[in-house]
Amino acid sequence: MISVEININKTTLGGNPELLLALYEHLSFRHPNAFFIKKKMHRHWDGMIHPLTNGGKIATGLLDSCIAFLVDQGETDFRVKDLRPLPKFTEEMVTHVAGFELRPYQVASIQAIKENSSSGVVANPRGILQLSMNAGKTLLAMALYENIVDAKVLILLSSSVLYKQFKDDLAKAYPDDYGFMQGKAIKWGSIMVCMIHTLKNRLIEYNRELRDYNVLLVDECELGASKTAETIYNKLWHIGVRIGLTGTAFIRNLAKDRIRNLEMRKLFGEALFEVTMKDLEDMGVSTPVEVILYEGNKGNYQGTSFLEEFNHNITENKSRTRKLIRLVKKEKRQGYMPMLIVNRFVKQCENIFEEVSKALPHTSVGIIHTNTSSKEKAQVIKDFRSGRVEILVANLLIKRGMNFPLIQCIINNSGGEHPSTPLQVLGRGTRAHETKTIFHFIDFMDKGRYLTRHSKGRVIAYKRQSIKIRNYDYTRRIKE
Repeated sequence: MISVEININKTTLGGNPELLLALYEHLSFRHPNAFFIKKKMHRHWDGMIHPLTNGGKIATGLLDSCIAFLVDQGETDFRVKDLRPLPKFTEEMVTHVAGFELRPYQVASIQAIKENSSSGVVANPRGILQLSMNAGKTLLAMALYENIVDAKVLILLSSSVLYKQFKDDLAKAYPDDYGFMQGKAIKWGSIMVCMIHTLKNRLIEYNRELRDYNVLLVDECELGASKTAETIYNKLWHIGVRIGLTGTAFIRNLAKDRIRNLEMRKLFGEALFEVTMKDLEDMGVSTPVEVILYEGNKGNYQGTSFLEEFNHNITENKSRTRKLIRLVKKEKRQGYMPMLIVNRFVKQCENIFEEVSKALPHTSVGIIHTNTSSKEKAQVIKDFRSGRVEILVANLLIKRGMNFPLIQCIINNSGGEHPSTPLQVLGRGTRAHETKTIFHFIDFMDKGRYLTRHSKGRVIAYKRQSIKIRNYDYTRRIKE
């Protein structure tokens, strides 16, 4: 027999000691930096991460995986004490929301939350929806609100651009019931969108008001392991339904990713439903993408650090910059405009902006990066979205929450190791628009101690999303 006492943040397991020991060993794994950390810690530390404590406690986000393991081991006798105040879902699924009919995958997403249980042992409306860019997060949030009885929903965002979009959409759909929180601007409502940093700073001040909420929806939940986010989740201990939204959860499972993935699972739980870029393409929701790979730097300088290697092989490499300029001209000549060129660092942005402006003097070129003022940034984004700026040079601040339906070409000049970054960048161009039937996403296969491995990792990420990679001859020359 296994006893299970469930609270919002923590669950306590008891009973069969042999089974619990097996679970303890099943969940444990070696810390990827154990060799270095062990030198600074107590010499008796075993170098392992143990999600199940010696006292039988686990993060409630791990409930599904723990119960699944115990069931697989043959356990059938569970004594469950669920202390969570869980709201009820409507008996009939509401599929017509805010004047729109939910798409089949949106209906399936709500169904997955409603019907999720820990191997049939206990209901568990908690988890992650892996939804690719352009999946309709605002409508999904409204659908969750409509399908829970007496729902009071908190929607947490880290992007101010997405916040404005959510706020505007909620105001149209629920003019009397919506709420918002950003800076000093606060309005309480039964479905409320909040900037995550503002909420963190107001947790104590608005403790009483926050007690009434029973559903928590977090966008870009892969960022949820930050200290800011953890502070919020601990304070909102009473909210029983916790759903994370992301398009890039668990997309890589190398040894160095296990801690990051574990933290995501502890906070939100397992992936409940997934919609890939290819799925949205096939449904006609997103514009089909053509990924084209080109040879990057010709040399193979191997730096002592990623930054040194990136600067030598990319930022300060005139040959590679000339190659990018030839590629920009080629795409423009073929009509793939407007174009977004995404870089990693500010200096790199400024270099590319100067070279593109010089090479295409009659083309409107804009630039935004981390050091651009908010007012100027907003104007450039507005001009690019409307088509007045034809080529936008930006750094990675552009990868989240930006909606550019007119984009016909994105050049990824930012390199990078983790596959979530290029997929988020790619998502800027997937928005369907009557002016395009396909858009180009171009990436460089660069060489170096770090860059070669990163380049190969990005290709694997594209393939895992079932994105077809065309013209895979990335060693060919780019002709003007």
